[in-house]
Amino acid sequence: MKIISAVLIGMLATSVWAKDRIWQDGSLLDTRSNKYFPRTEPTAENDKSLSSRMFADPQSVSTNLTVYDHYVVESANAAYLVERGRFKSAKALDLRPNRPVKFAVEKKKLWLLDEEGKQQEAVILQQVERDVARPSVTAGLPAR
Repeated sequence: MKIISAVLIGMLATSVWAKDRIWQDGSLLDTRSNKYFPRTEPTAENDKSLSSRMFADPQSVSTNLTVYDHYVVESANAAYLVERGRFKSAKALDLRPNRPVKFAVEKKKLWLLDEEGKQQEAVILQQVERDVARPSVTAGLPAR
C-alpha cells in the first residue's frame, strides 16, 4: 500500500511540474552564417560537429568544466540567439542546422525539442524581430 501511494504521489508531482508549453515551428540556423547575428565568433576549433557551435560570451566567466553552446532559432516572427550551458564531458544536443525545429518561448528562456523529443532549456541572449510584410491599415478603408 505504501508503494502504491508513493508512486501515485510521484506521478501527481511530476504532472504538476510538467508545464504545458505553446510549441512553435521554426528553423535552426547555422550560427556561423546567418543574417541575424553575424558577429558571433567561434571559441573552440575542437568541436566541429554540425549540431553544436560553441561561442563565448565576452562578459561571462568560462571555467574549465563548462561549455556554452549557442544556437540560432528562426521563427515566422523573430530570430533568437540562445545559449545552453553544459559540462564539457556532456554530449551536445542532437540538433542539426538548416532543419526544422520545435521550440517554445517563456520569458527569457527558449525550450527546444531535440531529435529524441526531449525538452532542452536555453537562455535567450538576443531576439530580433523579423521584417514581416504586414497589411496596410489604410488598405481596407473605402475610397472617398
